[in-house]
Amino acid sequence: MTKEATLISFKDLMQAKMEREQRETEATSLLDASEEKLNSAPENNNSLNSNDQQSVLPDLGNKNIEIPTYLPNDQPTNLATYLPTDVNLHPISPERDFAKLPNSVKRAVEKGKFPGSSLAIYLYLYSLTRAAIKPKRSIRVSKPNLKAGSNIRADKTLLRYLDHLERIGFIRKTVFNGDHGGNKYEVFLPEEVKDIQHSNPPTYLPTERPTYLTKEIPTVPMERQEVGRYVEVEENKTTYEETQDTLLKTKTKINKETDDDARMHEAFLVLAKRLDDAVKKITGKGASKTEAEKWGSLADLLILELEVAARRAESVSSVPAFLTEVLRRQFFAARQQQSSPAKSSKIKQDNVGKNDTGEYEIKSLDEKGREAALEQLREWARDDLLQDFKKWYTPEDWTWLTKELEINQSLKTHE
Repeated sequence: MTKEATLISFKDLMQAKMEREQRETEATSLLDASEEKLNSAPENNNSLNSNDQQSVLPDLGNKNIEIPTYLPNDQPTNLATYLPTDVNLHPISPERDFAKLPNSVKRAVEKGKFPGSSLAIYLYLYSLTRAAIKPKRSIRVSKPNLKAGSNIRADKTLLRYLDHLERIGFIRKTVFNGDHGGNKYEVFLPEEVKDIQHSNPPTYLPTERPTYLTKEIPTVPMERQEVGRYVEVEENKTTYEETQDTLLKTKTKINKETDDDARMHEAFLVLAKRLDDAVKKITGKGASKTEAEKWGSLADLLILELEVAARRAESVSSVPAFLTEVLRRQFFAARQQQSSPAKSSKIKQDNVGKNDTGEYEIKSLDEKGREAALEQLREWARDDLLQDFKKWYTPEDWTWLTKELEINQSLKTHE
């Protein structure tokens, strides 16, 4: 071996060590043989000529004997003592247990294409596909394995970053419905993204289950009872029919809420349009969003008038017709009171939705009726419109109501 060598394998190193140990053994044997021969010569023969001395020494021939310099036997032998100091035992570039990663991924990271944990998900899928021993473009991975390989705990985090990678085209997902071995993920390099149609939705394989059934059906856990036998845990068993029935109920509830919104929009569309036209006629511009709370106060006043009048009527079949008649009679009654004093304390009954007509006198409220009326008038305690409701109650009831309202208002003031 020469000093110019920069890479020595472990096999070559061991071979060099064995050859050096063999040479050391041969040299040691020759020296021991010559020393033994010298010791066996006669003691009285002190003067040996050169020929005799030459005959005593062993015939080494043309062998080149290298006298080694090594550590004592009681110290561990270091292989580095047999090698030049400028030789590196480890290769500069890894020769095993490594994965090829294109520079385009590094540039994509620098450009911010991998926010949060999306890079961990991509690298894990990349190691299973494009960087595998036998490279491939796609693989099927279960959600628990994908979370463990990416070091992600929350399902929402995993799904959010998977959607991001799919949206920018770095992966393509094929969804398998139900409880299974996971979805299929195809991995792309950044330089391949421009050749991919990003607008394509995820691929759903045709199955016997409906397409809206995205909730995984839990498997039936098994318990070991005896050797070679397993039994089902009945309390955790969920059938496909039960899960489908739950999803159908949820879907029906959502559709019902949507239908209710549409029905309410159609029912009050004419009223909202008429009010908006009136606002434009008076102010020169339409209704503003900043006045939403004020319109809510107007609605509360109309609702209070409706509830007070409805308690006096026996039945109401059409709320808008009933409220229209109540407001019309109040407006006309107020105009008549301005022109002439009232001659009767009787109030004509609101008969909207009824076939009979007639008049009735205002009757006293019982304790339950007083509490209900007090609850309705509570938020109008400081409003000037409170006196407009006086005509619907007897003097005794009205005195009790106003006194209770004053007491409640004073308590709020002290608080």
